[in-house]
Amino acid sequence: MMTSSDVPTIETARLRLRPLHEDDIPGWARLIYADPDVVRYLPGPNVTSLERTERLYRHFTDLWPRHGFGGWAVTDRDSGDFLGQAGLNHIADLKETEIDYALAKHAWGRGLATEAASAVARFAFESAGLTRLIGFVIPENVASRRVLERIGFAYECDMHYWGVDLARYGMSPEQLDAATESR
Repeated sequence: MMTSSDVPTIETARLRLRPLHEDDIPGWARLIYADPDVVRYLPGPNVTSLERTERLYRHFTDLWPRHGFGGWAVTDRDSGDFLGQAGLNHIADLKETEIDYALAKHAWGRGLATEAASAVARFAFESAGLTRLIGFVIPENVASRRVLERIGFAYECDMHYWGVDLARYGMSPEQLDAATESR
């Protein structure tokens, strides 16, 4: 059984994806869930930013022992500054695993979401043994759609889920490899 101390750290050229810690919650709530520009693209419950972050923290950390994957804190590799979260989310009623990422506004526009999402997808296929991932995007979130497409996801359909209209994407390990080779 995997515990929180077993959560791997992943390093990329500019990022460190490390286990989430309870002391991340206040900054995480402020940078992600209290920023209206960020949350407009994140479906979720209508609760305070702190309550939403606490729920997500528990959810992500509870996934690790049950599924061997969950969420990470995304931090700047050099400074250690918290930039947001990325991870994998098991969606039981769909019997699918979703890639998830949300970065603070000051981290946008530099390819960091693509870098984090690519690392998470690689972990999903190479370490967690998954054979397929899905991604959901609010259709108007063109930047997030580009992130998914850059790392190999293909648009599948529009659907209504979590009370909102979403674009659904899917990816196999081969699609990730092909996208990595073309970059």
